[in-house]
Amino acid sequence: FDQENAELISSVEGEKHVVARNKEIVSAYASFVEKLNAYKNALPVKLVADLSEKVTELYNAFNRYDSPNDKLAAVQLPLGQNQRLKISFQAEPEKHFDALHVLSEGHIRCLGL
Repeated sequence: FDQENAELISSVEGEKHVVARNKEIVSAYASFVEKLNAYKNALPVKLVADLSEKVTELYNAFNRYDSPNDKLAAVQLPLGQNQRLKISFQAEPEKHFDALHVLSEGHIRCLGL
């Protein structure tokens, strides 16, 4: 058997190096994709890190003559798909509302939507 298949056996021996190298590439690629996905998932948080405070500050500046009860205490920007923009008012800062349900069109535009 070894004599009849000597040529095939030698070509298999030569391919072992190629297969080992391909396994290294697959492993490195899988690691790279995992790191890219982790970066992609963390990116929205990094991009809007201090944006909520600025939006709240600008909104209250645009609406400076509104009642203090109508001014914002905080804005929670959506970080992912299908998340809602949440706001809380200075009168009840611990209670959050869906901004699209409670604000007028003009106030929503102040938020940049």
